[in-house]
Amino acid sequence: MWIAMEDGTRLAARLFLPDELPAPAIVDALPYRMDDLTASYAREYERLCEEGGFAVCRIDLRGTGSSEGIALDEYHPQEQADLCEAISWLASQEWCTGRVGMYGTSWGGFNSIQVAMERPPALHAIVPIYASDDRYTDDVHYMGGVVKQLDQVDYPSYMVALNALPPVPGVYGEGWREHLGEFRHNQAVLGVFTTPGGGTVVNAGVTDWAYGLRGEDPILEQVTRNVVGTLSV
Repeated sequence: MWIAMEDGTRLAARLFLPDELPAPAIVDALPYRMDDLTASYAREYERLCEEGGFAVCRIDLRGTGSSEGIALDEYHPQEQADLCEAISWLASQEWCTGRVGMYGTSWGGFNSIQVAMERPPALHAIVPIYASDDRYTDDVHYMGGVVKQLDQVDYPSYMVALNALPPVPGVYGEGWREHLGEFRHNQAVLGVFTTPGGGTVVNAGVTDWAYGLRGEDPILEQVTRNVVGTLSV
Protein backbone atom coordinates (compact mmCIF):
# COMPACT_ATOMS: atom_id res chain seq x y z
CA MET A 1 0.00 0.00 0.00
CA TRP A 2 0.99 3.65 -0.23
CA ILE A 3 1.04 6.40 2.39
CA ALA A 4 0.95 9.81 0.69
CA MET A 5 2.96 12.66 2.16
CA GLU A 6 1.91 16.30 2.13
CA ASP A 7 4.29 17.05 -0.76
CA GLY A 8 2.77 14.26 -2.88
CA THR A 9 5.58 11.73 -2.33
CA ARG A 10 4.30 8.21 -1.69
CA LEU A 11 5.92 5.92 0.87
CA ALA A 12 5.65 2.20 0.21
CA ALA A 13 4.24 0.32 3.19
CA ARG A 14 3.08 -3.16 4.08
CA LEU A 15 0.32 -3.71 6.60
CA PHE A 16 -0.35 -6.73 8.80
CA LEU A 17 -3.80 -6.70 10.45
CA PRO A 18 -4.98 -8.89 13.35
CA ASP A 19 -8.36 -10.62 13.36
CA GLU A 20 -9.80 -8.30 16.01
CA LEU A 21 -10.20 -4.69 14.88
CA PRO A 22 -9.79 -1.85 15.58
CA ALA A 23 -6.29 -2.37 16.93
CA PRO A 24 -3.35 -0.20 18.02
CA ALA A 25 -0.71 0.15 15.31
CA ILE A 26 3.04 -0.40 15.44
CA VAL A 27 5.49 1.10 12.92
CA ASP A 28 8.90 -0.19 11.84
CA ALA A 29 10.46 2.21 9.30
CA LEU A 30 13.73 1.26 7.59
CA PRO A 31 15.77 1.97 4.42
CA TYR A 32 16.44 -1.72 3.85
CA ARG A 33 13.98 -2.74 1.09
CA MET A 34 11.09 -4.55 2.74
CA ASP A 35 10.03 -6.46 -0.40
CA ASP A 36 13.28 -8.28 -1.16
CA LEU A 37 16.37 -7.66 1.01
CA THR A 38 14.52 -7.82 4.34
CA ALA A 39 11.41 -9.72 3.26
CA SER A 40 12.24 -12.27 5.96
CA TYR A 41 11.29 -9.67 8.61
CA ALA A 42 7.66 -10.35 7.73
CA ARG A 43 7.53 -13.31 10.09
CA GLU A 44 8.34 -11.02 13.02
CA TYR A 45 5.54 -8.66 11.99
CA GLU A 46 3.12 -11.56 11.64
CA ARG A 47 4.00 -12.76 15.13
CA LEU A 48 3.41 -9.31 16.64
CA CYS A 49 0.11 -9.22 14.81
CA GLU A 50 -1.04 -12.71 15.78
CA GLU A 51 0.25 -12.86 19.36
CA GLY A 52 -0.01 -9.21 20.35
CA GLY A 53 -3.11 -8.21 18.43
CA PHE A 54 -1.32 -5.24 16.87
CA ALA A 55 -1.70 -3.79 13.41
CA VAL A 56 1.90 -3.73 12.18
CA CYS A 57 3.07 -1.35 9.46
CA ARG A 58 6.49 -1.69 7.82
CA ILE A 59 7.57 1.36 5.82
CA ASP A 60 10.32 1.90 3.24
CA LEU A 61 11.79 5.30 4.04
CA ARG A 62 11.65 8.08 1.44
CA GLY A 63 13.95 7.38 -1.50
CA THR A 64 14.63 3.76 -0.47
CA GLY A 65 13.11 0.44 -1.45
CA SER A 66 9.92 1.07 -3.42
CA SER A 67 9.17 4.48 -1.90
CA GLU A 68 9.23 7.62 -3.98
CA GLY A 69 11.39 10.67 -3.36
CA ILE A 70 15.05 11.24 -2.61
CA ALA A 71 16.95 9.87 0.38
CA LEU A 72 18.81 12.91 1.69
CA ASP A 73 20.87 11.56 4.57
CA GLU A 74 20.95 9.21 7.53
CA TYR A 75 18.25 10.30 10.03
CA HIS A 76 17.49 13.46 8.04
CA PRO A 77 14.78 15.80 9.44
CA GLN A 78 12.70 14.96 6.35
CA GLU A 79 12.62 11.34 7.52
CA GLN A 80 11.24 12.39 10.87
CA ALA A 81 8.63 14.66 9.26
CA ASP A 82 7.53 11.82 6.95
CA LEU A 83 7.10 9.42 9.84
CA CYS A 84 5.08 11.94 11.83
CA GLU A 85 2.74 12.18 8.82
CA ALA A 86 2.60 8.40 8.49
CA ILE A 87 1.72 8.00 12.17
CA SER A 88 -1.08 10.54 11.84
CA TRP A 89 -2.44 8.71 8.79
CA LEU A 90 -2.33 5.32 10.49
CA ALA A 91 -4.09 6.67 13.58
CA SER A 92 -6.92 8.01 11.41
CA GLN A 93 -7.74 4.68 9.74
CA GLU A 94 -10.95 2.90 10.73
CA TRP A 95 -9.08 -0.28 11.63
CA CYS A 96 -6.86 1.61 14.14
CA THR A 97 -7.74 2.61 17.71
CA GLY A 98 -5.93 5.91 17.16
CA ARG A 99 -2.93 4.81 19.23
CA VAL A 100 0.37 4.19 17.44
CA GLY A 101 3.76 2.92 18.62
CA MET A 102 7.18 2.66 17.00
CA TYR A 103 9.88 0.08 17.49
CA GLY A 104 12.99 -1.15 15.75
CA THR A 105 16.56 -2.35 15.99
CA SER A 106 19.40 0.02 15.09
CA TRP A 107 18.04 2.42 12.43
CA GLY A 108 14.45 1.70 13.47
CA GLY A 109 15.39 2.30 17.09
CA PHE A 110 17.13 5.58 16.33
CA ASN A 111 14.22 6.98 14.36
CA SER A 112 11.78 5.80 17.03
CA ILE A 113 13.56 8.07 19.51
CA GLN A 114 13.87 10.92 17.03
CA VAL A 115 10.21 10.84 16.03
CA ALA A 116 9.14 10.67 19.70
CA MET A 117 11.01 13.93 20.24
CA GLU A 118 8.77 15.55 17.63
CA ARG A 119 5.78 14.71 19.84
CA PRO A 120 3.26 13.50 17.24
CA PRO A 121 -0.07 13.29 19.15
CA ALA A 122 -0.89 9.73 18.09
CA LEU A 123 2.47 8.26 19.15
CA HIS A 124 1.99 6.66 22.56
CA ALA A 125 4.98 4.36 22.98
CA ILE A 126 8.37 3.48 21.54
CA VAL A 127 10.63 0.44 21.91
CA PRO A 128 14.09 1.37 20.57
CA ILE A 129 16.51 -1.57 20.43
CA TYR A 130 20.29 -1.08 20.10
CA ALA A 131 19.77 2.65 19.68
CA SER A 132 20.69 5.88 21.44
CA ASP A 133 19.70 9.54 21.64
CA ASP A 134 23.41 10.48 21.61
CA ARG A 135 24.91 9.67 18.22
CA TYR A 136 28.26 11.23 19.01
CA THR A 137 29.16 8.99 21.96
CA ASP A 138 27.00 5.91 21.42
CA ASP A 139 26.31 5.49 17.69
CA VAL A 140 27.83 2.41 16.07
CA HIS A 141 29.64 4.64 13.55
CA TYR A 142 31.44 6.88 16.04
CA MET A 143 31.88 5.30 19.46
CA GLY A 144 32.92 8.45 21.28
CA GLY A 145 33.46 10.61 18.20
CA VAL A 146 36.07 8.39 16.56
CA VAL A 147 34.74 7.01 13.31
CA LYS A 148 35.16 3.26 12.88
CA GLN A 149 37.46 2.48 9.97
CA LEU A 150 35.24 -0.44 9.00
CA ASP A 151 32.58 2.15 8.21
CA GLN A 152 34.83 3.63 5.54
CA VAL A 153 34.28 0.45 3.51
CA ASP A 154 31.58 -1.91 4.77
CA TYR A 155 28.45 0.13 5.44
CA PRO A 156 29.06 2.78 2.73
CA SER A 157 29.41 0.08 0.06
CA TYR A 158 26.29 -1.65 1.31
CA MET A 159 24.16 1.50 1.33
CA VAL A 160 25.34 2.80 -2.05
CA ALA A 161 24.58 -0.56 -3.69
CA LEU A 162 21.21 -0.72 -1.92
CA ASN A 163 20.15 2.72 -3.10
CA ALA A 164 21.26 1.99 -6.67
CA LEU A 165 18.60 -0.70 -7.03
CA PRO A 166 15.25 0.09 -8.66
CA PRO A 167 11.95 -0.12 -6.80
CA VAL A 168 10.36 -3.57 -6.88
CA PRO A 169 8.35 -3.51 -10.17
CA GLY A 170 5.55 -5.69 -8.83
CA VAL A 171 5.07 -3.28 -5.93
CA TYR A 172 5.67 0.06 -7.63
CA GLY A 173 3.78 -0.77 -10.80
CA GLU A 174 3.99 1.21 -14.02
CA GLY A 175 6.60 3.93 -14.01
CA TRP A 176 9.22 2.06 -12.01
CA ARG A 177 11.80 2.65 -14.73
CA GLU A 178 11.15 6.39 -14.61
CA HIS A 179 11.45 6.29 -10.84
CA LEU A 180 14.85 4.63 -11.23
CA GLY A 181 15.92 7.79 -13.08
CA GLU A 182 15.61 9.69 -9.80
CA PHE A 183 18.69 7.83 -8.62
CA ARG A 184 20.89 10.37 -10.37
CA HIS A 185 19.62 12.91 -7.84
CA ASN A 186 20.67 10.71 -4.94
CA GLN A 187 24.13 12.25 -4.97
CA ALA A 188 23.42 13.51 -1.48
CA VAL A 189 23.15 9.92 -0.31
CA LEU A 190 26.18 8.84 -2.32
CA GLY A 191 28.13 11.71 -0.80
CA VAL A 192 27.07 10.72 2.69
CA PHE A 193 28.41 7.21 2.34
CA THR A 194 31.43 7.65 0.05
CA THR A 195 32.99 11.12 0.31
CA PRO A 196 35.27 11.98 3.25
CA GLY A 197 33.70 14.92 5.03
CA GLY A 198 30.51 14.45 3.04
CA GLY A 199 28.01 13.10 5.52
CA THR A 200 27.02 11.27 8.62
CA VAL A 201 28.90 8.01 8.23
CA VAL A 202 32.31 9.36 7.30
CA ASN A 203 32.18 12.85 8.76
CA ALA A 204 32.53 13.71 12.44
CA GLY A 205 31.45 17.30 11.75
CA VAL A 206 28.79 18.69 14.06
CA THR A 207 26.27 19.54 11.33
CA ASP A 208 25.90 15.98 10.05
CA TRP A 209 26.18 13.71 13.05
CA ALA A 210 23.87 16.07 14.93
CA TYR A 211 20.90 14.81 12.89
CA GLY A 212 18.76 13.13 15.49
CA LEU A 213 21.07 14.08 18.37
CA ARG A 214 18.63 15.07 21.07
CA GLY A 215 20.58 15.04 24.31
CA GLU A 216 18.62 15.68 27.50
CA ASP A 217 14.93 16.31 27.07
CA PRO A 218 12.21 15.46 29.60
CA ILE A 219 9.90 14.13 26.89
CA LEU A 220 12.44 11.43 26.01
CA GLU A 221 12.36 10.00 29.52
CA GLN A 222 8.59 10.19 29.56
CA VAL A 223 8.10 8.41 26.24
CA THR A 224 10.72 5.71 26.73
CA ARG A 225 9.18 4.70 30.04
CA ASN A 226 6.14 3.57 28.11
CA VAL A 227 5.99 0.05 26.72
CA VAL A 228 4.05 -1.23 23.76
CA GLY A 229 1.42 -2.61 26.13
CA THR A 230 0.23 0.91 26.88
CA LEU A 231 -1.03 1.16 23.31
CA SER A 232 -4.06 -0.90 24.17
CA VAL A 233 -5.05 1.09 27.27
